[in-house]
Amino acid sequence: MRGRELRAAEEDSTNSFVCVLKKMKEVRLVEKAVGETEEAFTERMETLAEQWRDLHARRAQLKAHVVTSGATVKENERLRTQALKKAREENEENSKKESEVLRARMELEALRKQRQKLSKKLQKYSLFKRYLEDVVENSQFRDIDDLITYYKALLRTRKDLLQSQWWHRQLTEQGKGLQQQIRAEKEAEMLQCKNDLVQLKESFEQAQSDIRQWVRSCGVARGSLKGLGAGSGSSCSQELVAGPSSSLRWRRCPTLRAAV
Repeated sequence: MRGRELRAAEEDSTNSFVCVLKKMKEVRLVEKAVGETEEAFTERMETLAEQWRDLHARRAQLKAHVVTSGATVKENERLRTQALKKAREENEENSKKESEVLRARMELEALRKQRQKLSKKLQKYSLFKRYLEDVVENSQFRDIDDLITYYKALLRTRKDLLQSQWWHRQLTEQGKGLQQQIRAEKEAEMLQCKNDLVQLKESFEQAQSDIRQWVRSCGVARGSLKGLGAGSGSSCSQELVAGPSSSLRWRRCPTLRAAV
């Protein structure tokens, strides 16, 4: 029981070590993602600022063109409508850009919160990291990744062993079922043989009873022959001398048949 508890504790510790390494990897990925997001956000802000400058420059150029232009009122109206349309399109584009910037800020804030959360978990499991480093230093493993690879190999081996044991139990159970089936068939055959033996015994006893009845009948026939004459009795007596084995011969004697 103590050994199982120690093994369970070791497995829990190993799982915690693996979780630490996974969390460290996640933290690195989040840091990388945050850096890339910040860089993209900076580029977007610079692009937006440049677009704003271009917009102001275009507006200034448009105003200067309207002032200095000697076009007619119709031309001025057309230019004004065109300018308003262009300004409206640029405003819509700027609104889209502002929405993208707002969404990027929200994503950046979410990544920062996730980074803080993972950092807290990393601090919590830093003890296990130091323990793994000590294990690597005092073992044949090159680094922590090598240790984790070995641990995963052990897990796969254990899984294969459990699978093999399960198949062995299945085959054993199938063998037991087959053995029970064969045993039931043999017991049925033995019971049939016993029944046949009982029937043969009854037939044998019936035959013995018939033989005893036949012997008694022969004895009655012999007593009847004592009062017969010498002429007829001599030949029949010779028939009886042979005993019960000569039944066919005494059955041929008319005097014996009459006596019987």
